[in-house]
Amino acid sequence: MRIGFRAVPLKFMALAALLTFSGLAAGPEACAQARFVQTIEGFHSPAAVAVAEDGRTFYVTNAARGEYGMLAGEGALSRLRLNDQNQLEVVDRRFVEKLNAPLGIAVLPADVGPIPAGALAVAVGGSWTVNERGTSLDDDRERGAGVVFIHPESGEVLAHLYLGAGSTLAAKIGHPIRDPMAVAADAAGNLILTDVAGSGVRPLDPAEGVPGILKLTSKGVAALLAGEDLERRDFLFAPVRNLPTGVYYARHDKSLYWITGQIAYDLGGAVMRLPNADYTGQPETIDKELGALLGFTVTPKGTIIASRSNGDMLMIHGRKDRVIKFKGHANFAFLSPGQPAATLLPSGETLVVVPEMSGGHGPWRQRLRTFVLPAKY
Repeated sequence: MRIGFRAVPLKFMALAALLTFSGLAAGPEACAQARFVQTIEGFHSPAAVAVAEDGRTFYVTNAARGEYGMLAGEGALSRLRLNDQNQLEVVDRRFVEKLNAPLGIAVLPADVGPIPAGALAVAVGGSWTVNERGTSLDDDRERGAGVVFIHPESGEVLAHLYLGAGSTLAAKIGHPIRDPMAVAADAAGNLILTDVAGSGVRPLDPAEGVPGILKLTSKGVAALLAGEDLERRDFLFAPVRNLPTGVYYARHDKSLYWITGQIAYDLGGAVMRLPNADYTGQPETIDKELGALLGFTVTPKGTIIASRSNGDMLMIHGRKDRVIKFKGHANFAFLSPGQPAATLLPSGETLVVVPEMSGGHGPWRQRLRTFVLPAKY
């Protein structure tokens, strides 16, 4: 799988710049109508949302963004559920606590090594993690850069897959996983993780980190968790110089999708697809030059919903891309929208849940917003 090649670093200020950058390349002009449903407050820099197999249970990463970075040990997961009126209710605001910079989250569709299907995978430990004094935690092990697996009901941490400096994986691919951003798994049990590892602030020695997409087979994950060696066939790292800010496995076509957040190169602001999650094949460009993309999901009906750094949401349906507009809110913009999640309602409409990392005021006062798309999407 050849996706791109190496780029540059991403510390917290670069991440903040990516989240607030508004100088977007030319993008969609047509509009698609949607309607707002709900605003839910009381989160701490919500960055990503994932929905369980039941389509009614949602999990939110609280990245705990402070003035100088993501506060070590202050990150958390929240658990919510749709009620009979299709309104989100908070079940447990601090379902899991004491995480370092939790950003991406996914519900595993299949067993991944010893981790059972249905468990949560959370990308943690990016280099923007800071202590209570605002000082960066430069030690990868202290941050725990990698993926944490969590039981979806009890909140128990099932395993912590460390992938930073000094790890078995780092020795195999020649660099650590530096800034885990998004995570997914496919139906075969392969774990997929994106590393943004740079944003053009300064050149980064490749030995320190390379932006790209990591694939670990189920067997590879099991080996690493057991402290065993990693066979060559059980891992793949594909550099992506445009910063892979999101990754998603879509069940409707059994394909792997990812997006890019940097717009400076040929595939800037792009949506890519690997048909049938065939890692020996060539990726397809679904769309490009869309602007800096921060997060995305694919609805059960195959429509791509992506968030941009200028605060709007895009919808890619078939061969058309459109900016989503909301009835009665002509000039509305989200505040640092992250990775959304979508579920199909009994009416046939699609409910989309969007985290706003900068929405609200102060810790545990940020918000989620939900909106509904027509049944055809």
